[in-house]
Amino acid sequence: MRAFVYVILLALAVGSVVHGQIALALAIGGAKAALVGLEDMELRGAARAHAGGFVAGMLVLTGVLVALTS
Repeated sequence: MRAFVYVILLALAVGSVVHGQIALALAIGGAKAALVGLEDMELRGAARAHAGGFVAGMLVLTGVLVALTS
């Protein structure tokens, strides 16, 4: 599973570089942070409230950053 997440992270990184827009790069960065948190920090196996809180926090932070740069 970690290899699959690694490939997804690489694809998202390439996509953000190719497209070249800062708002899109920040949104992709938020998705990558959520993937890393759920897989590498093992929040996937944690209580649902912890994993949900982390993902919700990442969505809020990403939304604020995208709104500030748009």
